[in-house]
Amino acid sequence: GLNSPLKKIGYKEVISPKTERKIQSLKDNLIRKTQMTEADFARIVQKEVGARPPKYVNAKRFITEKEGKSLIRRMLDEAEIIKETQGFNQAIKKNPKIAEQVKTIDKKITDRRNKGVRDPWRLESMRYYLQGAELKSGAPFFTMYQSLIDTHAEIVRQRQKKWEQLKETQGYKASARNEKSLKRVSDYIASQSKLVGKPSVPKNITPDEINLAKEIQKILKDYEFKCRAAKFFNWYYFNEPIPDADRYKAEITK
Repeated sequence: GLNSPLKKIGYKEVISPKTERKIQSLKDNLIRKTQMTEADFARIVQKEVGARPPKYVNAKRFITEKEGKSLIRRMLDEAEIIKETQGFNQAIKKNPKIAEQVKTIDKKITDRRNKGVRDPWRLESMRYYLQGAELKSGAPFFTMYQSLIDTHAEIVRQRQKKWEQLKETQGYKASARNEKSLKRVSDYIASQSKLVGKPSVPKNITPDEINLAKEIQKILKDYEFKCRAAKFFNWYYFNEPIPDADRYKAEITK
């Protein structure tokens, strides 16, 4: 599969060796992190490309490059669902009493679903809409929605925590009410970057303003690592360049 000699068969673009390797690498990583099993992978492949193996075998048995990239996206999406649901399932298995109660609830849900459930109504709140969608389909719509809500709440909590810490920084109160002071803090932070045409360190900046700027830099640095990781995975798995790379290429020095 990794030595596919063809780029096109008819009008179809054959999956590239690079994309084949990415599929295999992603599969191995997800299985190692228990976010996927061989059975999960087989089910995903069946959904995306049917009975064909996710690689080039010969001129009659292969998937296209587009199908390969779609398969990668599906694997990543499914891995998130598995991660959210398997923790719940594993926790239940460890407690027989809870498992029995969940089994009873699941039976009630199944019985209700078998009697027929109306489609979710678009004017309902998102919570009720997705609860209805999950009840009707059996797919974890609400489970994933709740995970997003919980994640957002945690991000807000962490952001507020950083904000409170920043307000305790020496010099914050004085600078927060002074536009010129804020400009010096901003210019100091920009002066530490690698941008071409960056401002120089303000000559009249105070020690407190420098201290405040450095605390803000710590917060920005934390986001920088997260953005770099997200951009790397986007590039590696989907072969999509960083959106603003060309726009800012001339401004960034290595």
